[in-house]
Amino acid sequence: MIRDFIYLDAERLRSFAAQLLGGVPEVSSRETGHETGGAGSAEAGLWSFLRAQGELDYRYHRTSTETRSMHHQVYSLFEESLDGDGRIEVIDDRFDYDAHWHPEHFADGAFVMIRGLVRCTDYSSAIEALAAFPALIKSFKAIQLSNIKTAADSGSIGQEEATAQRRELNDIEKVIKDGQVNQLTHLGRTLYKEGDVRIKVLPAGAPSDHILAGVGSFSGFLDSLGAGGITQSPPAAQWVTVGQISAAQHEGGLPPMPTGNAMEDAIEGMGSSMRELMNVGTSAIFPAMEFVPLAIYRQTAT
Repeated sequence: MIRDFIYLDAERLRSFAAQLLGGVPEVSSRETGHETGGAGSAEAGLWSFLRAQGELDYRYHRTSTETRSMHHQVYSLFEESLDGDGRIEVIDDRFDYDAHWHPEHFADGAFVMIRGLVRCTDYSSAIEALAAFPALIKSFKAIQLSNIKTAADSGSIGQEEATAQRRELNDIEKVIKDGQVNQLTHLGRTLYKEGDVRIKVLPAGAPSDHILAGVGSFSGFLDSLGAGGITQSPPAAQWVTVGQISAAQHEGGLPPMPTGNAMEDAIEGMGSSMRELMNVGTSAIFPAMEFVPLAIYRQTAT
Protein backbone atom coordinates (compact mmCIF):
# COMPACT_ATOMS: atom_id res chain seq x y z
CA MET A 1 0.00 0.00 0.00
CA ILE A 2 1.36 3.38 -1.06
CA ARG A 3 0.50 6.54 0.87
CA ASP A 4 0.42 9.74 -1.14
CA PHE A 5 0.67 12.31 1.66
CA ILE A 6 -1.32 15.53 1.56
CA TYR A 7 -0.42 16.59 5.11
CA LEU A 8 1.91 15.35 7.83
CA ASP A 9 2.61 16.79 11.28
CA ALA A 10 6.31 15.86 11.50
CA GLU A 11 6.83 17.39 14.96
CA ARG A 12 4.04 15.37 16.59
CA LEU A 13 5.06 12.27 14.63
CA ARG A 14 8.62 12.56 15.94
CA SER A 15 7.37 12.46 19.54
CA PHE A 16 4.98 9.56 18.95
CA ALA A 17 7.61 7.51 17.11
CA ALA A 18 10.05 7.88 20.00
CA GLN A 19 7.43 6.73 22.54
CA LEU A 20 5.32 4.18 20.70
CA LEU A 21 8.19 2.50 18.85
CA GLY A 22 10.53 2.60 21.84
CA GLY A 23 13.10 4.65 20.00
CA VAL A 24 12.36 2.78 16.73
CA PRO A 25 12.75 -1.03 16.65
CA GLU A 26 16.13 -2.63 15.96
CA VAL A 27 14.74 -5.14 13.44
CA SER A 28 11.76 -5.22 11.12
CA SER A 29 10.32 -8.10 9.16
CA ARG A 30 10.86 -6.17 5.93
CA GLU A 31 14.16 -5.08 4.43
CA THR A 32 14.64 -1.48 3.39
CA GLY A 33 17.75 -1.86 1.28
CA HIS A 34 19.76 0.61 3.39
CA GLU A 35 23.19 -0.51 4.60
CA THR A 36 24.66 0.41 7.96
CA GLY A 37 27.82 2.47 7.87
CA GLY A 38 31.05 0.50 8.18
CA ALA A 39 29.56 -2.89 8.95
CA GLY A 40 28.34 -3.62 5.43
CA SER A 41 25.33 -5.56 6.74
CA ALA A 42 21.76 -4.93 5.62
CA GLU A 43 19.82 -4.47 8.85
CA ALA A 44 16.12 -4.13 8.14
CA GLY A 45 13.77 -1.46 9.37
CA LEU A 46 13.95 2.23 10.07
CA TRP A 47 16.57 1.93 12.82
CA SER A 48 19.17 0.70 10.32
CA PHE A 49 18.37 3.63 8.05
CA LEU A 50 18.90 6.08 10.88
CA ARG A 51 22.09 4.38 12.05
CA ALA A 52 23.39 4.56 8.50
CA GLN A 53 23.13 8.34 8.67
CA GLY A 54 25.85 8.46 11.31
CA GLU A 55 24.96 6.27 14.31
CA LEU A 56 22.52 8.93 15.55
CA ASP A 57 19.55 8.49 17.89
CA TYR A 58 16.41 9.58 16.05
CA ARG A 59 14.64 10.35 19.32
CA TYR A 60 16.83 13.37 19.99
CA HIS A 61 18.53 14.29 16.73
CA ARG A 62 17.23 16.78 14.19
CA THR A 63 19.21 18.22 11.30
CA SER A 64 18.54 19.70 7.91
CA THR A 65 19.23 16.27 6.39
CA GLU A 66 16.00 14.96 7.87
CA THR A 67 13.90 14.74 4.71
CA ARG A 68 10.20 14.32 4.15
CA SER A 69 10.83 10.88 2.70
CA MET A 70 12.25 9.81 6.06
CA HIS A 71 9.19 11.27 7.81
CA HIS A 72 7.01 9.13 5.54
CA GLN A 73 8.96 6.00 6.45
CA VAL A 74 8.68 6.84 10.14
CA TYR A 75 4.95 7.39 9.75
CA SER A 76 4.46 4.04 8.00
CA LEU A 77 6.03 2.17 10.92
CA PHE A 78 4.09 4.30 13.39
CA GLU A 79 0.70 3.57 11.81
CA GLU A 80 1.49 -0.14 11.38
CA SER A 81 2.39 -0.35 15.06
CA LEU A 82 -0.86 1.34 16.10
CA ASP A 83 -2.88 -0.96 13.88
CA GLY A 84 -1.05 -4.08 15.03
CA ASP A 85 -1.67 -3.23 18.70
CA GLY A 86 -5.33 -2.40 18.11
CA ARG A 87 -4.78 1.19 19.27
CA ILE A 88 -6.47 2.91 16.36
CA GLU A 89 -10.20 2.95 15.54
CA VAL A 90 -11.34 3.06 11.95
CA ILE A 91 -14.26 5.37 11.14
CA ASP A 92 -15.77 4.77 7.70
CA ASP A 93 -18.95 3.39 6.13
CA ARG A 94 -18.70 0.28 8.34
CA PHE A 95 -18.77 2.32 11.55
CA ASP A 96 -21.99 2.12 13.63
CA TYR A 97 -22.76 5.83 13.99
CA ASP A 98 -26.01 5.31 15.89
CA ALA A 99 -24.37 3.17 18.57
CA HIS A 100 -20.93 4.75 18.88
CA TRP A 101 -20.97 8.38 17.74
CA HIS A 102 -21.11 10.06 21.13
CA PRO A 103 -18.46 11.76 23.30
CA GLU A 104 -18.34 8.92 25.83
CA HIS A 105 -17.23 6.45 23.14
CA PHE A 106 -14.08 8.40 22.26
CA ALA A 107 -11.44 8.79 24.95
CA ASP A 108 -9.36 11.94 25.00
CA GLY A 109 -6.24 11.31 22.91
CA ALA A 110 -7.63 8.17 21.23
CA PHE A 111 -6.19 7.52 17.77
CA VAL A 112 -8.66 7.38 14.89
CA MET A 113 -8.34 6.62 11.18
CA ILE A 114 -11.07 8.31 9.16
CA ARG A 115 -11.91 7.57 5.54
CA GLY A 116 -14.08 10.13 3.84
CA LEU A 117 -14.40 13.68 2.58
CA VAL A 118 -11.64 16.09 3.67
CA ARG A 119 -11.68 19.88 3.45
CA CYS A 120 -8.69 22.06 4.43
CA THR A 121 -9.15 25.82 4.75
CA ASP A 122 -6.52 28.46 5.41
CA TYR A 123 -8.77 31.05 7.05
CA SER A 124 -6.01 33.64 7.29
CA SER A 125 -5.71 33.66 3.47
CA ALA A 126 -9.49 33.83 3.10
CA ILE A 127 -9.63 36.72 5.58
CA GLU A 128 -6.93 38.66 3.71
CA ALA A 129 -8.85 38.12 0.48
CA LEU A 130 -11.98 39.41 2.20
CA ALA A 131 -10.09 42.48 3.44
CA ALA A 132 -9.10 43.29 -0.14
CA PHE A 133 -12.65 42.83 -1.43
CA PRO A 134 -13.92 46.45 -0.91
CA ALA A 135 -10.97 47.86 -2.89
CA LEU A 136 -11.56 45.22 -5.57
CA ILE A 137 -15.23 46.17 -5.83
CA LYS A 138 -14.31 49.86 -6.04
CA SER A 139 -11.92 49.20 -8.93
CA PHE A 140 -14.47 46.93 -10.62
CA LYS A 141 -17.12 49.64 -10.29
CA ALA A 142 -14.87 52.29 -11.85
CA ILE A 143 -14.11 50.06 -14.84
CA GLN A 144 -17.76 49.10 -15.31
CA LEU A 145 -18.94 52.72 -15.09
CA SER A 146 -16.49 53.60 -17.85
CA ASN A 147 -17.77 50.70 -19.95
CA ILE A 148 -21.39 51.74 -19.36
CA LYS A 149 -20.64 55.35 -20.42
CA THR A 150 -18.89 54.15 -23.58
CA ALA A 151 -21.80 51.85 -24.43
CA ALA A 152 -24.36 54.60 -23.79
CA ASP A 153 -22.45 57.19 -25.83
CA SER A 154 -22.14 54.79 -28.76
CA GLY A 155 -25.81 53.89 -28.61
CA SER A 156 -25.14 50.22 -27.81
CA ILE A 157 -27.47 50.57 -24.82
CA GLY A 158 -30.17 53.07 -24.01
CA GLN A 159 -30.04 55.65 -21.24
CA GLU A 160 -32.56 53.70 -19.14
CA GLU A 161 -30.43 50.55 -19.36
CA ALA A 162 -27.29 52.55 -18.49
CA THR A 163 -29.04 54.04 -15.45
CA ALA A 164 -30.19 50.59 -14.32
CA GLN A 165 -26.65 49.17 -14.59
CA ARG A 166 -25.22 52.10 -12.63
CA ARG A 167 -27.84 51.55 -9.93
CA GLU A 168 -26.92 47.85 -9.75
CA LEU A 169 -23.24 48.68 -9.25
CA ASN A 170 -24.12 51.15 -6.48
CA ASP A 171 -26.26 48.50 -4.78
CA ILE A 172 -23.41 45.98 -4.87
CA GLU A 173 -20.98 48.49 -3.35
CA LYS A 174 -23.53 49.38 -0.64
CA VAL A 175 -23.95 45.70 0.32
CA ILE A 176 -20.18 45.39 0.77
CA LYS A 177 -20.07 48.53 2.95
CA ASP A 178 -23.10 47.51 5.01
CA GLY A 179 -21.56 44.07 5.54
CA GLN A 180 -18.92 45.67 7.80
CA VAL A 181 -16.04 43.89 6.11
CA ASN A 182 -13.42 45.71 8.19
CA GLN A 183 -14.95 44.54 11.48
CA LEU A 184 -15.28 40.98 10.18
CA THR A 185 -11.66 40.80 9.00
CA HIS A 186 -10.42 42.24 12.30
CA LEU A 187 -12.33 39.57 14.22
CA GLY A 188 -11.09 36.87 11.86
CA ARG A 189 -7.46 37.87 12.34
CA THR A 190 -7.97 37.58 16.10
CA LEU A 191 -9.63 34.16 15.97
CA TYR A 192 -7.49 32.48 13.32
CA LYS A 193 -3.71 32.64 13.54
CA GLU A 194 -1.59 32.93 10.44
CA GLY A 195 -0.20 29.52 9.54
CA ASP A 196 -3.16 27.59 11.03
CA VAL A 197 -5.31 25.55 8.66
CA ARG A 198 -8.75 24.30 9.67
CA ILE A 199 -9.17 20.63 8.72
CA LYS A 200 -12.67 19.13 8.58
CA VAL A 201 -13.47 15.49 7.85
CA LEU A 202 -16.84 13.92 7.05
CA PRO A 203 -16.45 10.14 7.47
CA ALA A 204 -17.89 7.89 4.77
CA GLY A 205 -21.44 6.84 5.59
CA ALA A 206 -21.86 9.45 8.34
CA PRO A 207 -24.71 11.98 8.63
CA SER A 208 -23.73 15.40 7.28
CA ASP A 209 -23.30 16.93 10.77
CA HIS A 210 -20.95 14.17 12.05
CA ILE A 211 -17.80 16.17 11.38
CA LEU A 212 -14.35 15.89 12.93
CA ALA A 213 -12.70 19.32 12.96
CA GLY A 214 -9.16 20.24 13.92
CA VAL A 215 -6.31 22.66 13.27
CA GLY A 216 -3.21 21.77 11.28
CA SER A 217 -0.07 23.71 10.43
CA PHE A 218 0.34 25.23 6.97
CA SER A 219 3.96 24.02 6.96
CA GLY A 220 2.75 20.41 7.14
CA PHE A 221 1.08 20.48 3.72
CA LEU A 222 3.05 18.99 0.85
CA ASP A 223 1.05 20.82 -1.82
CA SER A 224 -0.57 24.23 -2.10
CA LEU A 225 -4.13 24.57 -0.90
CA GLY A 226 -5.41 25.97 -4.16
CA ALA A 227 -7.58 28.99 -4.94
CA GLY A 228 -8.89 30.83 -1.89
CA GLY A 229 -6.68 28.78 0.43
CA ILE A 230 -9.05 25.79 0.24
CA THR A 231 -8.57 22.22 -0.93
CA GLN A 232 -11.02 19.33 -0.80
CA SER A 233 -10.88 15.66 -1.71
CA PRO A 234 -12.82 14.68 -4.85
CA PRO A 235 -16.43 13.59 -4.16
CA ALA A 236 -15.78 10.01 -5.25
CA ALA A 237 -12.50 9.70 -3.34
CA GLN A 238 -12.00 8.72 0.28
CA TRP A 239 -8.84 10.28 1.66
CA VAL A 240 -7.46 8.82 4.87
CA THR A 241 -7.04 11.12 7.87
CA VAL A 242 -5.30 9.94 11.04
CA GLY A 243 -5.45 11.92 14.25
CA GLN A 244 -6.32 12.06 17.93
CA ILE A 245 -9.66 12.81 19.52
CA SER A 246 -9.64 16.01 21.57
CA ALA A 247 -12.26 15.52 24.27
CA ALA A 248 -11.29 18.56 26.34
CA GLN A 249 -14.30 20.68 27.23
CA HIS A 250 -14.46 24.10 25.62
CA GLU A 251 -15.73 26.03 28.60
CA GLY A 252 -16.55 29.70 28.85
CA GLY A 253 -14.81 32.23 31.05
CA LEU A 254 -12.83 30.86 33.97
CA PRO A 255 -13.79 31.77 37.54
CA PRO A 256 -11.58 34.53 38.97
CA MET A 257 -8.64 33.79 41.27
CA PRO A 258 -7.95 37.28 42.66
CA THR A 259 -4.60 38.13 44.23
CA GLY A 260 -5.52 41.66 45.30
CA ASN A 261 -3.24 43.08 42.62
CA ALA A 262 -5.72 45.19 40.65
CA MET A 263 -3.67 45.22 37.46
CA GLU A 264 -3.04 41.48 37.49
CA ASP A 265 -6.67 40.67 38.29
CA ALA A 266 -7.91 42.95 35.50
CA ILE A 267 -5.58 41.35 32.92
CA GLU A 268 -6.65 37.87 34.03
CA GLY A 269 -10.30 38.89 33.64
CA MET A 270 -9.71 40.16 30.12
CA GLY A 271 -7.80 37.01 29.26
CA SER A 272 -10.69 34.88 30.51
CA SER A 273 -13.16 36.85 28.39
CA MET A 274 -10.93 36.43 25.34
CA ARG A 275 -10.75 32.68 26.01
CA GLU A 276 -14.53 32.49 25.99
CA LEU A 277 -14.71 34.42 22.72
CA MET A 278 -12.07 32.22 21.07
CA ASN A 279 -13.91 29.05 22.10
CA VAL A 280 -17.20 30.36 20.76
CA GLY A 281 -15.57 31.35 17.49
CA THR A 282 -13.53 28.21 16.74
CA SER A 283 -14.97 25.23 18.66
CA ALA A 284 -16.84 22.29 17.19
CA ILE A 285 -20.21 21.63 18.81
CA PHE A 286 -21.49 18.05 19.09
CA PRO A 287 -22.40 16.09 16.98
CA ALA A 288 -19.28 17.61 15.42
CA MET A 289 -16.15 16.75 17.42
CA GLU A 290 -12.67 18.20 17.78
CA PHE A 291 -9.57 16.21 16.86
CA VAL A 292 -5.86 16.79 16.32
CA PRO A 293 -4.91 15.86 12.72
CA LEU A 294 -1.65 13.98 12.32
CA ALA A 295 -1.68 12.86 8.68
CA ILE A 296 -3.82 13.06 5.54
CA TYR A 297 -3.06 10.90 2.54
CA ARG A 298 -4.45 9.23 -0.54
CA GLN A 299 -4.20 5.46 -0.41
CA THR A 300 -3.09 3.39 -3.39
CA ALA A 301 -2.93 -0.40 -3.43
CA THR A 302 0.28 -1.93 -4.75
